[in-house]
Amino acid sequence: MGQDQEISNLLQDSIDNNSLQFRVRSEGETLHLFIQRDLDSKINQEELLTQIRDILLGFKESWEKPEELEESSTISVKKSEEESEGKSNEKSDEKYEEKSSKEFPLKILKIQSIIEGAMQPDWQIKQSFSDLENLGEETFDFANYQPQINLSEYCFTRNKALLTSKIKPPPSAVANIIYLYHKLPDNQKLEIIPTLKEILRSSKPPSIDTETLSKSAQLLLENIQNLEEEKIRKASIWLSRYCFNPVETLLFIENFITLGPAAKKK
Repeated sequence: MGQDQEISNLLQDSIDNNSLQFRVRSEGETLHLFIQRDLDSKINQEELLTQIRDILLGFKESWEKPEELEESSTISVKKSEEESEGKSNEKSDEKYEEKSSKEFPLKILKIQSIIEGAMQPDWQIKQSFSDLENLGEETFDFANYQPQINLSEYCFTRNKALLTSKIKPPPSAVANIIYLYHKLPDNQKLEIIPTLKEILRSSKPPSIDTETLSKSAQLLLENIQNLEEEKIRKASIWLSRYCFNPVETLLFIENFITLGPAAKKK
């Protein structure tokens, strides 16, 4: 059984929801996970993402350390027997070391969820596996966050009244965008401002060069470009609100974030 089919079966067997169909395809270092849902299916996106994260990290761990205890025990016994006969066990040791330290080939996870019969996914996200691993270790308290840079001069919407007026909370996909931007180091927040303006104000997806940006910044920008047109408009409003008042914005949207410690607080 191939790696893609093994992951697909693992997700299908581990997640107790018959209305979901999982399909997996790996391309290079990216694992594409497609989730098809019934028209009337109702899912808790936060809970589903947590389940997927735990399953994939468990698969990654078993890949990098396959049957470690069993293999180690077998080799230990075999080595003792061979040494007693005056033979070398170097080849067995090398074989085990190579197998147990095998690096997981996938670096990026891209999830797309689509309702059966629809043409486009209604939500999607892209993350690095290293970010997935760090989510369980991160701790963050938005109320005590103290910005080290002033971003208030940057605004991605022409209607500046939206920076302070009472508006509806953002959809989770947009709340996640704000959270991912917030997590960037301050120098990277400033570095991608021109690119953000280009993406958010363009009537069609612009062609942008992201090779010089960090992996986290690239993933953020790609997530924005994957949004539907209406959600891009909302992202421009909420990124503007974040720049104007980061703490107030984070506190307002934290219940709609489905990534990291912010989601686990709920």
